[in-house]
Amino acid sequence: MDKETKDIKSSKFLIPVSELEGETMIQFSDLSPAEFNLDTKKVKGFRKIDAVVKLIAIPTRIAANFEVDFVVDLACVRCLETFTNECKVNVHLDYVEGKDPFTKIEGLELKASDTDEVYYCGPKIDLAIGIREAIIMSLPIVPLCKDGCLGLCPVCGQNINKTKCGCKLEKVGFFTPKSINAKEMNFNKNRKRRKSKKKD
Repeated sequence: MDKETKDIKSSKFLIPVSELEGETMIQFSDLSPAEFNLDTKKVKGFRKIDAVVKLIAIPTRIAANFEVDFVVDLACVRCLETFTNECKVNVHLDYVEGKDPFTKIEGLELKASDTDEVYYCGPKIDLAIGIREAIIMSLPIVPLCKDGCLGLCPVCGQNINKTKCGCKLEKVGFFTPKSINAKEMNFNKNRKRRKSKKKD
């Protein structure tokens, strides 16, 4: 499957294919998220991005193994507190020369091996594609500071992980503050009915 390459412009990730013989190791340190066009709106910020890429040139393709190590600050979806997540991930891609044969075929089911292929045209391959994919795959869809995060109190808004506020809740469909009891709810309903009758 063809990876998106048009927006990645940093030349240090462009490696001439003619210079690759046998096995080649390339190391990148202190990378910036801006170099990969990462959507930083979903995260608080990246503290570091390092990568080691192992390339093996074979007759039909260039096998690439990416070891990406990065630290990112995220906001917990329950308590909204910022927490730090350390990620180490390995991604394998095969760079194949030529145009992607699947781009214009709709409804085609790809094999797992197809999604690991990057098609390139020209004398260089772009290693930023593999580093970017490793980072995106590692970012959680639902960031949690911990599995048992209690979140915020729906009444007073305090972080229940830090302080037990003592607010009493009554489960009525969704959590409803107990101060809104059944009598008050019925009173409000009857009041609305009286108003509607007067209008009629």
